[in-house]
Amino acid sequence: MKNTSVNTKTKGVGLMRSGKGLDIVTIMGAEMIAYGEKLDLELQEVFVDRTPEDKIDRWAIKQVVKWLEQEEVKALLVRRLEDITSDAESLFHFLQLARQMGVSIHCMEMGSEVCCVGLDELPGA
Repeated sequence: MKNTSVNTKTKGVGLMRSGKGLDIVTIMGAEMIAYGEKLDLELQEVFVDRTPEDKIDRWAIKQVVKWLEQEEVKALLVRRLEDITSDAESLFHFLQLARQMGVSIHCMEMGSEVCCVGLDELPGA
């Protein structure tokens, strides 16, 4: 008998910023994968950004955007919004870009999908 079930999970990627040791980062990555599974997200990759920089054009963000540009990848899971950037204006523009691409952003710290209506609603704005 042929399995005709359809995979209803949404493909996504994860992003975390951490300078902690490999053992802790591995645990954090496993937590992200488990959290994503609860949301029916199938994480294709989890990027660990170890740079002290907070610029939106750093390597890890560029890698995430490359994944999000793929038509089948429709979600980004972060531990905290600040893992993307703590600059409110840059974060706003990133969230707008994700929305235009049809990508949902999920935040473990907030416990939900991130909705962005205006710059003044972002943390620290």
